[in-house]
Amino acid sequence: MSDTSTMPHVLIDGNEKHQEIDGFGASFAKQAHLLLRCAEPGRTQILDLLFSRTGGAGLSIFRNQINSKSAVIDPDYGTIEPSKNTFDFDHDEAQIWLMKEAKHRGVATFVSTAFSPPAWMKVNNNTIDDSDPPKPERNRLRRDRRKDYATYLARYVREYRDRFGIELYAISPANEPDVSAAYQSCTWAPADLHDFIRDFLKPALADQRVSIRLIAPEPLAWNELPYALPIENDPETNALVQIIGLHNYNNDAATNEPAVSAEAVAQTRALKKRLWMTEVSTLEPDDKSMRDALIWAKTIHKHMVIAGSNAWLWWWGVLGEATGSHFGTGQGLIYFRHEDGTYTIRKRFWCLAHYSRFIRPGAVRIGATASPVDGVYVSAYRSQEESNPTLVIVVINTTASDQPCTISLVNIAADTLQSYVTSDTLDLAHMAGIAVTNGELALTLAPRSVTTLAGDLKSGQSEPPKKYKIYVPHF
Repeated sequence: MSDTSTMPHVLIDGNEKHQEIDGFGASFAKQAHLLLRCAEPGRTQILDLLFSRTGGAGLSIFRNQINSKSAVIDPDYGTIEPSKNTFDFDHDEAQIWLMKEAKHRGVATFVSTAFSPPAWMKVNNNTIDDSDPPKPERNRLRRDRRKDYATYLARYVREYRDRFGIELYAISPANEPDVSAAYQSCTWAPADLHDFIRDFLKPALADQRVSIRLIAPEPLAWNELPYALPIENDPETNALVQIIGLHNYNNDAATNEPAVSAEAVAQTRALKKRLWMTEVSTLEPDDKSMRDALIWAKTIHKHMVIAGSNAWLWWWGVLGEATGSHFGTGQGLIYFRHEDGTYTIRKRFWCLAHYSRFIRPGAVRIGATASPVDGVYVSAYRSQEESNPTLVIVVINTTASDQPCTISLVNIAADTLQSYVTSDTLDLAHMAGIAVTNGELALTLAPRSVTTLAGDLKSGQSEPPKKYKIYVPHF
């Protein structure tokens, strides 16, 4: 029998508690109409893959787009207010259908982001910036239309509730306020976004008699500067914006991977505000490999362990071929042809599923040796459901070799943990259960793999762990 005391060792401590997890999800902006038209059985299979907790990813957060274009330009996603005080709710059919399909499969958290106000509210009278060169100073909300825009957002929330039976969890008034682009976009100065939320959106929500969480500011990069701090520094807006949402399209120059740090969100963490990473993907050519998937698995790990994020959302959950040139990029998780219902699943989908299927809303991250050896990353979570508490451990092995390791459970106990593995040849495959003996289990991580261990907790505590060499984490 091998001496397990020489193996890299992971310590899981049930008494060391960190952030609560709100969920994992994706956006379905401008894809719902293609999925609605997707041929069966592909359509149902894709829906189950996205939202099922048994055969799929079990995504728990659905991110939606509040569409701003005229139905004349975009009949599948026409704005609800094409002109002042003229409302039209006939063009969200596909979006409503997809949200209800997700709800039917257990999703309870629906959030909607406005990429731009309708054209008639904008300085450039357009929902996009199609100028060459771009003119961000004109791709803005008119100051005399701020009340109109606030009413528009509040009315959207109320109508989705009353007309469609969908209770939105949160809305975001701006998507990437620092970007002026030839897609639906609107630039905001940090002070202008702050003032809009406090002076216009707050009273509009009250007038429409809706109660909704607010997400802001959703800039391009993972950084609370310059947009989040003005919101947080004002007690009134700090109370209004319950969730600080940030994107992660800024890369670390050394690794060319998404840059994730606690320093970039230091004040948000100090205030103990909800912190969501609400969008990330890549515009690079689509990479179907496990190498690519491990980048995203490690990115999720960093958001959970280093940044302390409460939620993590990918950009496009599905990407239809009819979308055009985007189909050749790495922006999707599942790629499909609506005409015949064929689809392919990327490895990054399964790596996200290692978190989203097992770590359910309300779970709490607990103590774990984050990196017991170079190239291996670990995080652990405990559900808050006292009637059926569970333990989830996610282990990433980015090395090209088998990696044996031992795991000790302290202040938390389980008899058996089920093992699920994604690798070059496996996709969230259910492997044999691993017995926990005297609070300890041993396993060998496959090369270039993600492993999730999940199982029911039992009452009582495990014995004190043996003494092992603990490696300094390397990120």
